[in-house]
Amino acid sequence: MSDASSIDPAKAVGAILVTMLATGAFSSFGIGGVASSASAFFDSDSPTAFETGMLDRINGTAIWTYDEALEEISTDHLAFRSAGSSGANETSEWIEETFLDLGLDTWTESFEFVTWDLMDRPKLTIDVDGSLITDSDKVSLESFQCEHFSWPTSGGVVSAPAVILPLPYAIDRGSIEGAAIDEESWGALDTEDKVVFVGREVRWNADWAQKFFEKISADTPVAVVFIWWYDWMDEFPPAFYPSTGGRPLGATAGDYWDLEISTGSVNFTESVLLKDIFAGGDVHAIVSIPSSIASGNHSNVIGRLQGQYIPEQMILVTGHYDTVMDPGFCDNGAGVAGVLEIASMVTEAVNEGFYQPRYSILFVAFTGEELGLAGSVNFVKAHMAEMNDIVAVLNLDCIGGLELTISMTESSGGTDLDEIARDAAEDLEVAVSVEGFGGSDQETFRNPTGVEYSFDHDWSADAGISEAHPIAASVMFSSSPTLYSDMWTDVAPGWIHTSYDSSSSAVALNWIDERSLENHVRVAALTLLRLSPDVPDGGVRDSTIEYVVMGAVALIVIAVVSAAIYFNRRR
Repeated sequence: MSDASSIDPAKAVGAILVTMLATGAFSSFGIGGVASSASAFFDSDSPTAFETGMLDRINGTAIWTYDEALEEISTDHLAFRSAGSSGANETSEWIEETFLDLGLDTWTESFEFVTWDLMDRPKLTIDVDGSLITDSDKVSLESFQCEHFSWPTSGGVVSAPAVILPLPYAIDRGSIEGAAIDEESWGALDTEDKVVFVGREVRWNADWAQKFFEKISADTPVAVVFIWWYDWMDEFPPAFYPSTGGRPLGATAGDYWDLEISTGSVNFTESVLLKDIFAGGDVHAIVSIPSSIASGNHSNVIGRLQGQYIPEQMILVTGHYDTVMDPGFCDNGAGVAGVLEIASMVTEAVNEGFYQPRYSILFVAFTGEELGLAGSVNFVKAHMAEMNDIVAVLNLDCIGGLELTISMTESSGGTDLDEIARDAAEDLEVAVSVEGFGGSDQETFRNPTGVEYSFDHDWSADAGISEAHPIAASVMFSSSPTLYSDMWTDVAPGWIHTSYDSSSSAVALNWIDERSLENHVRVAALTLLRLSPDVPDGGVRDSTIEYVVMGAVALIVIAVVSAAIYFNRRR
């Protein structure tokens, strides 16, 4: 028991004020900050009964089913869910309908940007003897697929002599860096108006890549077809081909676009066949990539749940729905499916009176992430005046792998969002690591100036977001492994941006599974709940109530100080 006669009035007042700041009592008046008060809303030792009641609504089978529906839309379209394509348009409509079915206040926000689609299936035929008169020697390469955002072949089809550029001997991936291009053999090959075949591994050495782009810039081919050059690439599944081309990807990828070179690739099995064919003599290639490039509408889809205490402030739960040239089951059907399941969780709980969110929650499905974050760039541009009202951004991209990864965040008001997310994972006993900032849509909010620079570089267009208020509390929930190159640095490969980014391959290759998807969505959901906790007794923010409460607090302070002064005088 404390001795009242020893109370210091100044210390008493200070202690009360510190307590009020720590519990977020002044947060609605802009004192103490949103992020600093968030950490006081929960005890990270374990989920509370309320949190458990909410998380029990997350269902892995439902997430998987959402993801399969997105995959089905992809595989029904030649360009899958590429931004600006017919597949992307159908996807945005499906997400909008799903948000409406959940009871969210739903709308789309459209913007004009470059669109790309395929009018027919890409084709590659090799004429073995180099003579177009005979047909019996023609070989159709069934695995051929165009690169994402490939320039169309001139007139729909190009027919031209073909050349193959040899790569240096390398015993494995690690030895590529020290090998040198045979410039003499490359110099003897004329690539002007030809169909050029080259090992995709040319991109793995900066010097090789530079020499390759110098050559095709000086003697421009009509098409470039990537093959697998090295025999040790046979460890990949035989149907494997990557899809990583396109205007905005990489420092030099735009050269294909600028030079109007059509690009595609074949899998390992047909790469071996092509090398054998080239060894036999002259080769002629017939390539068709009937892509359509224009300018048109792209749509972000938004569903809003009204907050019950500070509705003008909001938390964004986001994921991008566009793909490259693959089904996009992990990248990023999984993330969008997670967004939908969290939306289902909160709307169900609100309808049952179980949950009254502190802030409004915006569920956003972005388009154009694969185009250099075009969707989130345009979202920020359209909402510049509201950026100060965004409490946090929780972005789901490529979840469901072996280990959950959380991107780093910077301190805001004394608390890092990655700490809250990591604590949520640990409380739920989900394997997690915190690493990097993550190259996805949360970066548009966290670092708008940096994203504007890269967007301008990729598209020679003004993103117009450098003046946007940055949201330090912007985090990405992802997983590892994600890339096939992870096999050289991690325990296993991932398969995004490949034909194996599908539900069937996820199971067969033990890559993405239903339990991991559920666990990763549960972590994101718990993070959301700890940022926007339940308002007790359905309390609604009202300025009159606030002033009454603050008046009562002031009376308590006065009473404590008066008592302290009284007892001090009695001493």
